[in-house]
Amino acid sequence: MVSVPPRRLLVGVVLLLLLAAFLEGEAQALEASGQTRQVQRESPFLAGKRILLDPGHGGDDPGAVQNGVKESDLNWLIAKELATFLEEAGAEVLFTRTEVGPFPTPRERVELMESLDPDIIISIHCNAFPSPIWRGAQTFYNPEAKDPRSKELALYIQDALRRLTPTTRHANRGIDHYILKAAQVPAATVELGFLTNPEDLALLKTETYRRRAAFAIFLGIAHFFAGSPVPPGEEG
Repeated sequence: MVSVPPRRLLVGVVLLLLLAAFLEGEAQALEASGQTRQVQRESPFLAGKRILLDPGHGGDDPGAVQNGVKESDLNWLIAKELATFLEEAGAEVLFTRTEVGPFPTPRERVELMESLDPDIIISIHCNAFPSPIWRGAQTFYNPEAKDPRSKELALYIQDALRRLTPTTRHANRGIDHYILKAAQVPAATVELGFLTNPEDLALLKTETYRRRAAFAIFLGIAHFFAGSPVPPGEEG
């Protein structure tokens, strides 16, 4: 039998406790959130990790807009939820922009990425499409990324999204994203639903779903750093 390093075993146990607490049900979402954070405080397994969050768009660039809902606002709210989970687990969280500006251009964001020297980069967006039939959260990576572990990061996150949100999508390489091309470290873009789909839009407008989506991203990140078996599943 192969022995399991104590730290990895601890991380695995903590992740199972976090997931079990969070899945207690929608009616107990706030309580579950508190439970997960208590577990994280007691075992800060992401201590020493520097994570850069890139809430897409901002300022004069609202991204997709549907029924008065701005993608840029949703991106920021989800990024803040994710930051809380990560910080409670001991990570240092950095942002490419603030809620009110100044809002950097894509090139300025890349310059910031390089100067901050993070361990990973997560870019947060919401999707849109002319047809309302498309829905579901999806994680993207660049197959020609400077760090090939970007694919693994995307697979971990998408696996957690499939377990915690109503998406049947798989991780996808088919995105032309400047941030992913330029990143020197593992990087992934998470599109957390389609604003043009009524069901996705209704979910994204709720704090409960945004917290659940943020927790899924957090769980994927935790599995990435823990070195868990890479989950299968990719399309495109």
